[in-house]
Amino acid sequence: MALSAGHAILIAAVSITAALAFVMLGVGAFIAGLALLARPWDGNTKRDHRWATSAPYPVFWLASWVMRAAEYVVSLKPGTLRVGELARAYAQSQVLFALCNLGVPDMLSSGPSTAAELAADIGLSVPVDWLERLLATAAAYGMLNRSKVGRRAAAPALTANARQQQQLSAGKQVDVKGVT
Repeated sequence: MALSAGHAILIAAVSITAALAFVMLGVGAFIAGLALLARPWDGNTKRDHRWATSAPYPVFWLASWVMRAAEYVVSLKPGTLRVGELARAYAQSQVLFALCNLGVPDMLSSGPSTAAELAADIGLSVPVDWLERLLATAAAYGMLNRSKVGRRAAAPALTANARQQQQLSAGKQVDVKGVT
């Protein structure tokens, strides 16, 4: 009785899987045997330290080269990913500048507020929904914290920046109108 091609492939796949499992069990048994040879629990203080020397320099050099190469490969990004990151950074900065232009961080420094309360304090002539969208976007970017009842509070990074601007009278700092 002849086997079909599908059956032959299935038998080959099963046999390869079984061989890999056997090899992995063998490696595991070898490592377990090495652990038994060490026997740290037997209290023997007179160990043979002849094999406890460090590896030669070329081995360390090769290992460090492989690690640097792996870090470089991981850090590579496709061009489209980099462009997407730049676009997100631009959008985040625009949200931050809009919040600062409206004075939202200063208003939230006194405590959490809703979008309607902030709109009344600012004196906006636009619908409150627009401010709510801006606040939701800022919360998504981590600039604001949102409570369950819809009140917004400034995130720690935003309040730290506001405190720093109050403390520094001169020097380089981020401002809405540019670097002062």
